[in-house]
Amino acid sequence: MSQIKIHQIYYKNEQKKNLEASFHPYYNDSNVGKKWFEYGVFKKEFEKRSIPLNGFIGYMSWKFYTKTDVHGKKFIEFIEKNPGFDVYFINPFLMESLMFQSQWENGEFHHRGITEITNNVFKSIGYDSHILEKPQKSDIQLYSNYWVGNESFWLKYMSYTLPVYRYVENLTDTELLKLILTNADKKIQATYIPFIMERLFTLLLMSDSSIRYMPYRYSNSE
Repeated sequence: MSQIKIHQIYYKNEQKKNLEASFHPYYNDSNVGKKWFEYGVFKKEFEKRSIPLNGFIGYMSWKFYTKTDVHGKKFIEFIEKNPGFDVYFINPFLMESLMFQSQWENGEFHHRGITEITNNVFKSIGYDSHILEKPQKSDIQLYSNYWVGNESFWLKYMSYTLPVYRYVENLTDTELLKLILTNADKKIQATYIPFIMERLFTLLLMSDSSIRYMPYRYSNSE
């Protein structure tokens, strides 16, 4: 099996106790990460050419085990036992995927207005916004950045997501920018940005049938 390197992002010392021994600690200053969250790390490391050749790399949040109930070692073993895919991921919110036809229907329940905002962004950068209206298979819906990809996947992922990043960073439409930067969640202090960006993973899988993907399957004992 190719090299697998999974980093685990934290931004406070007290979060270290939640880090997985099989993952590599990655400190992301809260002042740096509070706008783009994990995607800021993705972009930074991609630009540093941190993807190992013929290997897999991923960046998980410090809440990985708390959300998934799966230890890092077990997730790595799952990847090793299923070679031949470009990206591996785990969705800890399986009930959400069964309750809603898509991430965007789910998004309207938890982050009202996310679909309209994303629709405006997509139209502005020339993306087909109709994809936001399509039902999604439950096995490709993902609500956290819990995925590990090879070089091929990373190149496709960054190519797909960077236009969104650049548009938001250079946005001159003050009304749309104000909406995007509005707090979008009742539980945490976060704008619409992370909730939009984490949903682009699934849209990429829907848009590119050449990507070989493998979702983690929970056993009845988990």
